[in-house]
Amino acid sequence: MNTQERLVQFGQRLLRARKAAGLSMKALAEQVGLSANAIKKYEHGHNMPTSTNLLKLAQALGVRTEYFFRPVNITLQGVEYRKRSGTSKALLDQVTGDVMDQAERWAELLALYPDSVKPVPEFALPDGLPAQVATDADIEALAVQMRNHWALGLNPIPDMVDTLEARGIQVITTDVAPINKWTAWLVTLALPR
Repeated sequence: MNTQERLVQFGQRLLRARKAAGLSMKALAEQVGLSANAIKKYEHGHNMPTSTNLLKLAQALGVRTEYFFRPVNITLQGVEYRKRSGTSKALLDQVTGDVMDQAERWAELLALYPDSVKPVPEFALPDGLPAQVATDADIEALAVQMRNHWALGLNPIPDMVDTLEARGIQVITTDVAPINKWTAWLVTLALPR
């Protein structure tokens, strides 16, 4: 990786960490004793902070310094959520940053396993799923089809997270959203295999 690529990577990570912390450029700059313009130059890949400023940035954002230099090896696709009308863009950015960080750590752990001993099966949808689900009856029929395919029976599912993860679906929970606002997040992750 050349110098310009490192600057761009650092800038992307700084931007994501800042958004995940719920801070504006100005607020971060004030916390670390820099100008908002300096933060902007870092985020746009024009400058790299000194080691002293790097430590201040990491502390203010609640990340380790290695975070800024870890390669980005996942992408979020089709982030969907059900939110209350008062959910702000800043809160959505915080959730996205937290999910990305957890997914990257998960991908790093999976990469440590040899291909022959992967602890999580690869997810595959069953054949014959409908192209569109439009009615309550379609939803019920799809649920029965998935229960049959996964041999779940018709009783209540005692642990939905375990059920999904045992079939190759990564479930990530986040504590970012305020407890008094119920929000459901559905994120598709592209993890390296």
